[in-house]
Amino acid sequence: MFYCGACVVVLETVKDGSMSTKQAETWLSQFGAEYTSRNNLALEDYEKLYVDTIGVTRSALNEVFFANVPKDARILEVGTNVGN
Repeated sequence: MFYCGACVVVLETVKDGSMSTKQAETWLSQFGAEYTSRNNLALEDYEKLYVDTIGVTRSALNEVFFANVPKDARILEVGTNVGN
């Protein structure tokens, strides 16, 4: 399921109907469950997938992308699901 306490509160609010949106309904549907199942790889599996498809690991790409970002920079990551 979800690993964020705030996410659980939001989901409970969505489930009780007081904050239902099309997006929330989509992620709470069978689609959301299937998406999570097929996109829940371990780091080693992601590394292999990236090497097989583009010839470089995800970690190596991140090192290049974030090379000039200060180590103490504050970053807001916005995304969905379990955070892979």
